[in-house]
Amino acid sequence: MLNKHFGKVIATVLIALLSAIGGLAGLALGAGGTQLLHLILPALPVHTPVLYVIIAGALAISIGIAQRVSYRQITQPAWLQSRPCVQNMQGTR
Repeated sequence: MLNKHFGKVIATVLIALLSAIGGLAGLALGAGGTQLLHLILPALPVHTPVLYVIIAGALAISIGIAQRVSYRQITQPAWLQSRPCVQNMQGTR
């Protein structure tokens, strides 16, 4: 029982870590894009506030954790979940 719970905790931590990595990659692409835009248009002021970076990272992690929580509640894809309704309309075998 403890191993099963430990595995879920590890999976949640890994999802949060992957979400953070994805958020940082998105921030890096965004910052790189703005710097490239600044090179093309030097008169355009470019600045990324640190607070926005913190909010973006927290949002990425919270979305990853929320996805993990909702994934545990959904055991099958939607197309498989709709199959019992079709089978009930056809009659059980």
